[in-house]
Amino acid sequence: DWQSPSDVQKLSINERLYWGDKKRQMGNFHYRRQDYLTSLQCYNGAIRFLDTDMNPILISFNENQKSLLNDAFIQVENNVAQVNLLLKKYDACLNAVENVLKHDSKNVKALFRQGKAFFQLGLYDKAIQPLKLFLQIQRESSNSNADKEKVNEMILICENKLANYKKNEKEIYQRMFKPKTNKPQTNNTNQIDNTNNSWWPYIALGSAVFATLAIVTFIKHRKTS
Repeated sequence: DWQSPSDVQKLSINERLYWGDKKRQMGNFHYRRQDYLTSLQCYNGAIRFLDTDMNPILISFNENQKSLLNDAFIQVENNVAQVNLLLKKYDACLNAVENVLKHDSKNVKALFRQGKAFFQLGLYDKAIQPLKLFLQIQRESSNSNADKEKVNEMILICENKLANYKKNEKEIYQRMFKPKTNKPQTNNTNQIDNTNNSWWPYIALGSAVFATLAIVTFIKHRKTS
C-alpha cells in the first residue's frame, strides 16, 4: 500500500512511526533482493515521516515519543547511507551519515560508512578520523565486529598514501627551490679573460717592430746628415 498522508506535520508521533516503519520494511524487502534503487526510494519515503527538520511536528508530543521518532530516523538514514555506498553515490552517502552523526556522534555504522565513503573518494586524510573513532568505540564495547579488520586495513592504506604524498611533495619542493649552479658563468668569465690575455703577444710584437723601425730611421738620418 503506497498511499500515505500528504500533510505529515499534522500527524501524531505514532502515526509518523507507523508510516515510517511501513516504508522502511518495504525498503528492506527490495534491499534483500538487491534492488537498491527501489529500496532507496522506499527509505527516502520513510525519511519524510521521520525527519523533523524536513517536517516539523506541529502537534503536542512528549519527549519519549520524540526519542522514538529520532531512533527510527537514525535507523532509516543509516540504511540510506548503506544503499548509496553500494550504488557508489559517495556524496549522498556522506550526507546521510552526517544526518545520523548530528543525532548520535558515536554511531558506529555511520562512522564506518563515512570513513569508507571518504576512502573510496580518495580523501584519505578525512577517512582516518571516523575509522579510528569506529575502532575506539568497538574496543570499548564487548561486541565483536567483523568490520574491524577491514577498518584496520583501510587506515593502513590511508596512512601509507598520505606518507607517499608528503614524500613526493617534499621532493617536488626541493627541485623547485634548488639553487642554480654558477659554473657556466665562471667558464664565460675565464673565456673573456683568456681572450683579453691573447692581445698581449700582438702588443709586444708591435712594440718591437716599432722600436726597430725607429733605430733604422735614426741611423739613416745620421748618414744623410
